Amino acid sequence: MTVLSQSHPNRDYSYTQSRELSWLRFNRRVLEEAGDESVPLLERLKFISIFTRNLDEFFMVRVGNLFDLSLVSPEETDNKTGLTPAGQLSEIYSVIPGLIEIKDRLYADVAALLRREGICDLAMEELTAAAKLRPRAELLDQADLIYRLHWACVDARVMNMPAPQALEEGVVMERHRALFWLAGVDEMCGWDDVDLST
Repeated sequence: MTVLSQSHPNRDYSYTQSRELSWLRFNRRVLEEAGDESVPLLERLKFISIFTRNLDEFFMVRVGNLFDLSLVSPEETDNKTGLTPAGQLSEIYSVIPGLIEIKDRLYADVAALLRREGICDLAMEELTAAAKLRPRAELLDQADLIYRLHWACVDARVMNMPAPQALEEGVVMERHRALFWLAGVDEMCGWDDVDLST
């Protein structure tokens, strides 16, 4: 079937294709790798991630440009398809739901298989369900210990000696900040304002 452009009736577009639809077909092939059961599970998950990242970029750049073009030059036709920007967007929008449906189904399948292997995508509620706050007295004891370790690291640095027990001063300092903030040693200060003096 010969497809002729309305704005250029002498042009035959039957042998050309939309760059955007071609790109979506490529991204579908990436997604098909995620559905290949001979591919290891984590690799299948990686293909789903690549598909999603590609689609995000596609919308930010290509769809964004077409949308802008539809506002600035709505009657301009693409030299490959003879479609206006709105026509190209319409074709893209007709393909996307099917791709998202495939991606969601594949992700659910891969996630279920990974869960059997002990690798889980947990919701925040699942992560915090078993969490318990430690008693404030325990936090204060830990804060006192880390304060003393921080002091020992600073003292060793000032004396040009190695830190005790091969402690990393930066790690100790951040733990000092975290415990003092968490225990509410100075209840009026924010994270960045915790007093780290030794």
